[in-house]
Amino acid sequence: MEAVRKVAKSQPEQELQEQPTVTSVQEAVDEVNKALYLLNERLEFSVHEATNRIVVRVLDRETEEVLREIPPEQILDLVAKLWELVGLLVDKKA
Repeated sequence: MEAVRKVAKSQPEQELQEQPTVTSVQEAVDEVNKALYLLNERLEFSVHEATNRIVVRVLDRETEEVLREIPPEQILDLVAKLWELVGLLVDKKA
């Protein structure tokens, strides 16, 4: 968590509104993973294809079991389906 604070503090306030660089995010993830190593956990980042949202999974380092998923993939699947249905409704009305 300290790495996240360092990245945030190292940039002027107006730059914080911009997207972080891939390098700064990777450095923060590496630092968080080092801290989680003591808890026998690691983070995994991915992008949900249908919604293009970032998903973070907390995994047990030994068993690779997903301990927590933020946001849950089922929720993102639901959002994607709702977007699809809304698109169908708009297409039918047009």
